[in-house]
Amino acid sequence: MPPPLKAATTLAAVLLLILTAAAPAHAVNPSTKPPVSGLLGTYNVSGVYVAGVSSGGYMATQLHVAYSSRIRGAAVFAAGPYYCSQDTVAQAVYGCGDNRYPTNVSALQVYTRTWASYGWVYPVGNLSGDPVYVFHGGNDTTVKKSVTDDLVRYRYAGQCSALQGGGGGPRWEGRQARAVP
Repeated sequence: MPPPLKAATTLAAVLLLILTAAAPAHAVNPSTKPPVSGLLGTYNVSGVYVAGVSSGGYMATQLHVAYSSRIRGAAVFAAGPYYCSQDTVAQAVYGCGDNRYPTNVSALQVYTRTWASYGWVYPVGNLSGDPVYVFHGGNDTTVKKSVTDDLVRYRYAGQCSALQGGGGGPRWEGRQARAVP
């Protein structure tokens, strides 16, 4: 290491030690309620649900479709349909984010049904009746609303009854949030 760089590194380390030692640590005393004695209640958990935001929303959709007999529903925030990227980076960036490349929802449904017939994912009939809540913020500049709309079309396109859930399709639950029954 050259002498000027070594001197600068040593000086930075010394200053870091001095500054951290000079400031006394103050314990944070959050306002909390004292613990209550008693037994823990039990919860009747009837199923597993997934939720995610953005890339986590895509993962929630992937899990819900692939493991439809184990996962009973999903809450998806700012994400698109199952297999949106179709194994290509360009589609992932330009199709599943800003929707410069259009999403072929019908093709994604065909992939899903075909893979279910191969046994690569659970049967799509298991998705029927599962609650899926789809949300999208009005000011999202990373994932366009049209991509999230593709997720709703993926689940409820008339030509793909095997991917339809219960009820008559998506309904608006607010200006920026949709609930898909």
